[in-house]
Amino acid sequence: MREWQGDIWECLDVGYVVVVPVNLQGYMGRGLALQASQRFEGLQAQFRAWCQKQSTKPDVDEVFVWYDGDDERIILAPTKKRYSQKANLGYVEFCFWLLSQWPSENNIAVPPLGCGFGGLEFSEVRALAEKWLTSDRFLFVTPASYVRSRYPDSFQPARTGTDVWQWDNQGVQH
Repeated sequence: MREWQGDIWECLDVGYVVVVPVNLQGYMGRGLALQASQRFEGLQAQFRAWCQKQSTKPDVDEVFVWYDGDDERIILAPTKKRYSQKANLGYVEFCFWLLSQWPSENNIAVPPLGCGFGGLEFSEVRALAEKWLTSDRFLFVTPASYVRSRYPDSFQPARTGTDVWQWDNQGVQH
């Protein structure tokens, strides 16, 4: 995993697939989810319809992939069931694990899932990212403003560098 501090949407502009944390109610009203819904027409409606199908499941076992033509563009990764809840570290770990098994060769830009409005500790989420996202095709993107606001004494420049995928006991299925 490589790391970078900056605007994750710049990664999209150079061909990365961007991971966006979401809830399973279909609301995309804050943070990266809101930005994604504003950038991509129709994304929120498709995601909300997908969430309605997920509402009968007891746990998170999928992510939502949004395509632009034939190209993967956005992976919506559930970090919590309800928008009003704190993010669930187990859901975040599942999303990282699923990304580590991702069958495409695309580079993937991943934010610190659940650390913004989800309220998780950055150090815990970063440790899970390091555990699962071991390939150089993953870029862990931390907004510089996030680091400055939460860790002002330790801020340093970082090192540079509509399908559903489902998990079952056999592995990832398409």
